[in-house]
Amino acid sequence: MLKHILIGFILVSVFMACDRDDSKDLKGSEEIIFGIYGPFCVSNCTELYKFKDGQLFEQKKSERFVEDVVFNQNAMTGNQVDKIINLLESLPETIINSDGMIGCAGCADEPILYFKIGDGTESNEVRVDTDINELPTGLQSYVSQLLEAIN
Repeated sequence: MLKHILIGFILVSVFMACDRDDSKDLKGSEEIIFGIYGPFCVSNCTELYKFKDGQLFEQKKSERFVEDVVFNQNAMTGNQVDKIINLLESLPETIINSDGMIGCAGCADEPILYFKIGDGTESNEVRVDTDINELPTGLQSYVSQLLEAIN
């Protein structure tokens, strides 16, 4: 009898452990901070934006470090803003699920395309190479369009 209870307990434990999903799915993210970041520059090193609740906010002033950026409270407007929002709403899974870097972001002291994708409880930082030729073919067009829209 004890043997059957122990086997039953082990089976239940195994099934419960296998049912857990630890993968990050940030597609329904609450906030995306993104833009150009120059980690090796001396002065104005960031040009970041925050996308939240379908609106786009720009940073208040120049900052050297990403962690120091504060965003305006008033949302941006205009045709270019609409283009950026459309691009962000179709953010590729490759960027969302990246483990931190795509291409050789920051190599040769070049600026990077920075993303911080958060869902309210956790966030994922991704650095994307701004040299389009160093990116996977599926991302080249998207990154090119986004860089053009924010410059």
